[in-house]
Amino acid sequence: ILRLPKGRRKTQILRVAKLLAVPAAIVFIAYLGSLIIYQGNPKKAKKILTRCQSEGLVLSKVEDEVIGFNHAQIGAFLFEKWGLAPSLVEAVRFHHEPSKAREFLLDAAILHTADFITYKMNFGIEKRLILPDVDTEAVRMVDVGLDTLPGIRNAVNRQIEEILSLFKD
Repeated sequence: ILRLPKGRRKTQILRVAKLLAVPAAIVFIAYLGSLIIYQGNPKKAKKILTRCQSEGLVLSKVEDEVIGFNHAQIGAFLFEKWGLAPSLVEAVRFHHEPSKAREFLLDAAILHTADFITYKMNFGIEKRLILPDVDTEAVRMVDVGLDTLPGIRNAVNRQIEEILSLFKD
């Protein structure tokens, strides 16, 4: 974990917040894949969630076992169909396994880190679900010190509010 000298801490928090605010919003959109699974087959969705919670298993792995694909793959498919940048498509597809990204490893690492941080900060993702292990190399690439989470949370909240305000009347 990166430890920053006190004088650099605020600068680092603001840099990371700006870096992760948009990816944090993308993480929420990427989880549309989960909503599609849940709405499309509520019985299988219940089976998936029950297994995750009772056995402490990772959501995407159980989705793969039960239905043969996972929310990250659905999210990437949607991003591709919507004509979004290939870097976003690949980052969404591999946000749980950034080292598998072929062309856009840093984008996948940023989204992976944003996913991990949003989970740790209780942003929207069900806390009883288990995330895959954090890819420490991905976090190292993004250069985030976990001790900066409180400051990052506040800064990301402000950034997300600004992003969401773009969609209001």
